[in-house]
Amino acid sequence: MIDAPAKASSTIAGNIERKPFASTWEPNEQEDEFRTPPESPSHLRFERLVSRKQLTPTNTGRLGLGEETLETNKIEHAMGPPVSNRKRTFPEAAHQPQTRKMSREKSISAGLLGDSISSAQMKANDPRKFNLPIPSAGLNTGPLHKAQSTDSLHSFATSGISGPISASTSVWRSANTSANTSFDASTAATSFNCSCEPAELDGYALLDSRISDVCDPDWFSNGDFGSHLNLDPDAMEFDREASTKAKMLPMGPPQQKPSRISQLLQQLISKSPFAPFEPLEHCSASFRQLYETIRVAGNCGLSLNSFAMCLRQNFDDYEELWSSLASTVKSNQTLPEKSRPAAWAMAAGGFDNVLLSGSLQYVDQPREPIFRLSLKPLRLERSYRMSRKFGNDRFFILEIPGLDNMAVPAYLKVDQEEFYEAVVQWFASHEHKFLGRKWRAFCLKPEERKKSRVGKASENTFNEPRFRVYFFAIDGYDFRNENSVGEDDPRLSNHTKSTVRELIDWFMPALENRQMLCLKFFARLALAVSPTTPTIEFKPFQIVTTRDAINISSAVRSFQTDKVPLHYKKPEGAVVMNDGCSRMSKAAARAISEMLGLDDVPCVFQGRIGGAKGMWMVDALDEKIEGGDDLEEFWIEVTPEQLKFEPHPIDRFAPDPRRVTFEVNTYAKKLIPSSLNFQLMPILADRGVPYEVFAALVEEDLIAKVEGLAKDMENPLDVLRWNKETAAAVEGKTSAMGVEMIGAVPNSTGDRIKWFIESGFHPTSCRFFKDILYKQASAYCLRLENKMNIGLGRSTSALMIADPLAVLKEGEVHMGFSSVFSDRKSGWSDIVLHDMDVLVARSPALLPSDIQKVRAVFNPQLRLYRNVIVFSSKGSQSLASKLSGGDYDGDRAWVCWDPAIVNPFTNVDVPFAPPLSAYNISKDTTKVEDFHPDSRGSEYIDGFLTHAFRFNLRTNLLGSCTIYYEKLCYRNRSIGTKAAIDIAHLLGNLVDRGKAGIVFTEDNWIEYLTSNGLPLRLNPPAYKAPGYYKPTSHIIDRLLFEVVRTTSNRALASLHDKFKDVGTYDDNLVHLGKSETEAMAGDSEATNVIKEAKKGIKAIHEYWRRNNGHRDEDFGGKFANKKKGSMSFNELVQRCCDDFLALPPVLPPHVSDAESSTRRPPSTSPMVAYWERQHHLPGGGSWALLKASLLFAQHHRSDRFCWYVAGRELGELKATARGRAGYRTVVKSVHEVLRVDNKAVERVKKRGDMTAEEGGGLDDNTGEWTGEDGVEDEGMESQYGDWAWTEEILI
Repeated sequence: MIDAPAKASSTIAGNIERKPFASTWEPNEQEDEFRTPPESPSHLRFERLVSRKQLTPTNTGRLGLGEETLETNKIEHAMGPPVSNRKRTFPEAAHQPQTRKMSREKSISAGLLGDSISSAQMKANDPRKFNLPIPSAGLNTGPLHKAQSTDSLHSFATSGISGPISASTSVWRSANTSANTSFDASTAATSFNCSCEPAELDGYALLDSRISDVCDPDWFSNGDFGSHLNLDPDAMEFDREASTKAKMLPMGPPQQKPSRISQLLQQLISKSPFAPFEPLEHCSASFRQLYETIRVAGNCGLSLNSFAMCLRQNFDDYEELWSSLASTVKSNQTLPEKSRPAAWAMAAGGFDNVLLSGSLQYVDQPREPIFRLSLKPLRLERSYRMSRKFGNDRFFILEIPGLDNMAVPAYLKVDQEEFYEAVVQWFASHEHKFLGRKWRAFCLKPEERKKSRVGKASENTFNEPRFRVYFFAIDGYDFRNENSVGEDDPRLSNHTKSTVRELIDWFMPALENRQMLCLKFFARLALAVSPTTPTIEFKPFQIVTTRDAINISSAVRSFQTDKVPLHYKKPEGAVVMNDGCSRMSKAAARAISEMLGLDDVPCVFQGRIGGAKGMWMVDALDEKIEGGDDLEEFWIEVTPEQLKFEPHPIDRFAPDPRRVTFEVNTYAKKLIPSSLNFQLMPILADRGVPYEVFAALVEEDLIAKVEGLAKDMENPLDVLRWNKETAAAVEGKTSAMGVEMIGAVPNSTGDRIKWFIESGFHPTSCRFFKDILYKQASAYCLRLENKMNIGLGRSTSALMIADPLAVLKEGEVHMGFSSVFSDRKSGWSDIVLHDMDVLVARSPALLPSDIQKVRAVFNPQLRLYRNVIVFSSKGSQSLASKLSGGDYDGDRAWVCWDPAIVNPFTNVDVPFAPPLSAYNISKDTTKVEDFHPDSRGSEYIDGFLTHAFRFNLRTNLLGSCTIYYEKLCYRNRSIGTKAAIDIAHLLGNLVDRGKAGIVFTEDNWIEYLTSNGLPLRLNPPAYKAPGYYKPTSHIIDRLLFEVVRTTSNRALASLHDKFKDVGTYDDNLVHLGKSETEAMAGDSEATNVIKEAKKGIKAIHEYWRRNNGHRDEDFGGKFANKKKGSMSFNELVQRCCDDFLALPPVLPPHVSDAESSTRRPPSTSPMVAYWERQHHLPGGGSWALLKASLLFAQHHRSDRFCWYVAGRELGELKATARGRAGYRTVVKSVHEVLRVDNKAVERVKKRGDMTAEEGGGLDDNTGEWTGEDGVEDEGMESQYGDWAWTEEILI
């Protein structure tokens, strides 16, 4: 019988895709017959002898094969030319070798080859390069009468062989060669003495053994090969019937073109996209400087040697470094986008919160490298647990395009599957050298595809990023040597060499989680790279394991009833009512709030600690636990449902501080009104809400947002308030690291509007400002068309928690606000929801039951919980689970209490979910232990990562199935049909594809549709393709074509007509240039400097005009020129802005002397000397203001050029035009935490004084602008249709 390791190997074989390799080496007839090829290990000598027919009775005896001669080509196969005419590759299709009965006296057990490996991998003498688990022992002695595993088709039970086999007969799987090879173990197909050709052996009914530790490659060259087998030929029996059955059983997918996989893999390695980004020699520059230098060199297509001078000196000032880099770049080459100065400064102190990232793009040329790498600028982003432990600069995030047939270039489509496998191996099992370091990939996540500012997803372009691959630097030029003696070089970083296995085991120990599914284990790694904010560290005795609240117990949760031993399991049949939700002490919550810089203590935190993830409520009972010699007021509890993986055992006694630090993802914040979107409206209509209600809401919202702007534009303060309400809806959240700039103006439209108002501009006198407002109003209308997001004053989005005191009845909810919540339209205002019906839902909402009507009551015992909604913990099923299968680990609920929507709504029960078999769904059941995490070699990590990457790089059908669901409901005008409900349940399963190992392919999807009589293709809804399909009576069609378009067109036309005559000229902006020119009339040198500056400005404008694909008076446009190879609009802006700032105050060159025509004469003018001093100040001082005034006077009609290039300086000229009493200087760090106060706006308006203070202050919750608070995260909408499948769900 098979021992445990061998059985594990058999099980693995059924769960892991097989990866064939091929050797491309062929023997040279002139070579010495005993000489091993350079790329082959010593144990291939035996095969070489067989292939060359050099084995004689003498030398076979020396090799331990017996006295008989091994004759080649004795076995006739089903296909193929003679061995001399055949190369060492597997045939394209799988074929079975014919078998021939032979005498027992001449038989030895023949082991047919399964998967093979390349000679390059065999060179490393590492059988683990199969990227598959390897058993640690061979076969036990004993007969093989019974199958050891019903899941594997590779069991010895199919062999039909009985008799003793020694434990030393683990089959060594040789390289794929064309040699005739003797096999020495029993198999399913043969039990006789034979020599056969591996090229003709296929992937059916083959023995799926792995190379055993007891199998020494030297056996094949030291003459003791046969002595290790201990075979008894007389004990062998040949069973032709069993052999025939074995040939008919498919072992897995056919191995197609393994040589092509090897070729593609070799191409990826030899023509690596990372190679141009690797310094050729040791570099003494800092890593941040090396990164920027390599980034510029790669973008400009220059060798790194061109920047040798830049790398020989260290730059602390980013502008000095950039100037040095720019001086090396040719004039016809475009510099990449600059890194943010704040990120550069943070990189000097350890790269805290600094992100290293890049993107891979396909090269659409078959003879070029397959991918091209581009590095992205340094930017700031919240750190994550692994980066805080090992350092942000040891992690690199790479965006890669899709690998399916629709995404790859045309020349790769024919070999798409082989290319896919080659990329999997390239990422998962190979090191990559760039940036002076060695990197290994260890994690993979779907990429959130970019959304435009109107909320619509970007189109599926050729090189659009689909995945994020996370790399870890295992070694580098600036790493310290742990074993070095003496003092280290101070220029080295604090990093030391480590492996990917050490990285993963530090976060999540494999041995403690060996029973977890491999794919779930891999999915949990996403928690290690998810941005969080670290706060306080808990001691081991302060982390308490408690029970979950279950439906068969309604007791109040307290430590007297909840404290349980580790690994507690809930009673049989019990339903958890607080899945993902537990408590922490008030003292701990207060300390966390202080670490976050909050004045008030939120009642709820979403976060992580150790292996736990979820929501933590502040304890309403204010309990204390036993700790040390006294009662401990600092504590946090962890429930079994919160524990996503088993933590390190040592953390219970002497933990790593970073693993027991509470990491905050978000917390309860002040709530703001939400909206009604197109996901919810079909369900509401299905449950009884009339169409007229939606039509009235849409019209009211458009009138308030668009027609209201026409009135607000008369007063900039009204515009400021309008922008606060509109910008968040159109753009979503802005960066937490400050205002992002493009050239000299803010990048986002909302920030840009705010900047113009703060600088003192008026939309009725500045055309560029008016155009921005019109664009924002148009974006709101377009967003309403695309997403049907209707502002709803009596609704909000709040975090969900379960009642910790068990005081709410089934069907009741509790909701309170931290301040008065008001709806200006209806006049409703209160701080609680009490004694009223409300609707609750969770995105994505698909089923009719995904919206539930419940009763809102205010319970004084729960008054602590504000800005959240508390669900009852009683009943047979948790309310969260009724809402699209939600839980309490961070999900948000849409809450509505508008009577027009709530009153006509009727509930429906959650429909029955079909079993997975109804959808032809299978699951990958491979466990972590199948990869032998207790082994010391690399086979565990290579096999684990290869298996995980191979699964997760496949396209998830969640998106296409969601789109089909929408089309089906649209065609049937109903979401309640059986087909729609069944597909909705299917989507719920596909959400968990990654962590549940769900295998659902396009073939499964097509089979499901055809078996249920559903069409394979459906036309998109008319509201998704306006102009292509005729509108129907569907509620969204009626709202879009009858209400939204009519109302928005009327409102936008009115806005345009009212302000169409706004001009571009501004006296305040040209005053400085005029006055300085007039004052310098008597100073010829100063006059000539001004003239030279005008020439430089004209040259910059000419460059802008040539490279800008849009007319200057047009607004918008992502790219300045659509032609291939042209620079993007961002690059054009950055280039012109840099050139403008670099314009010096210089005299024109001499024209009389030909030799000195390029030389500038020295100046004797005091004014020119003053301008020169100002030019060298940060920002350019008064010289930069003068240039901006001159630029605006020359080119104000080209307003986009003026504002993008000199917006900062123009804003300063406008703000200071009234003198010192008209403005106030505020530093950036203070300005970014000011907020708009509506009451202060009203006070200023009543005084009619634009110079008064605008009521700035800190937001009590976030310290951000109010308009950025509480914005609903719409998730990765475009990858999975327009539905909010959030990352939190996918983890």
